[in-house]
Amino acid sequence: MHGKAISREKKLKQTVKELKGQIRDLRNRLFGKKSEKKSSSKDEGKPESSDPKRPRGQQPGSKGHGRTDRPDLSQEKESVNFPEVPVCSKCGDANVADESKEAENIEVEVKAYKRRIIRCFMKKSCSCRGVANTITAPMPPKVIAKSPYGISIWEAVLLSKYRYC
Repeated sequence: MHGKAISREKKLKQTVKELKGQIRDLRNRLFGKKSEKKSSSKDEGKPESSDPKRPRGQQPGSKGHGRTDRPDLSQEKESVNFPEVPVCSKCGDANVADESKEAENIEVEVKAYKRRIIRCFMKKSCSCRGVANTITAPMPPKVIAKSPYGISIWEAVLLSKYRYC
């Protein structure tokens, strides 16, 4: 019985040693050295004021940098036309083709490329009031409105996210 008690005590001491090591590791992760360091500023030694002179981030009225241009992506042009010639809702006159508007989506198909969508728009040929002067072909659907990224990118992101979870 004494031998069993000694072997059981050794096992328990080993378990305690492992658990203490885990606790030490977790404490070091939580309270150990931080990877972020305070940047040195001109006001060293002075306590930080609780109210900054101006709010953080981009200031109202300042010029932004705009969207990032991606000139290295190849482009595919795609035309979007009306399924049928739109007519005036009041008098039935056919609208006249005027110009085209362009929009860009970034799509993924094995490699990324820009999908340039050229949409037709037409001007009305009649003088009816209360009807829009120009009619533009509809944009292809997007997951997030005004986003430069197309459906294929969101599909790839979601599929890879769930694949690697």
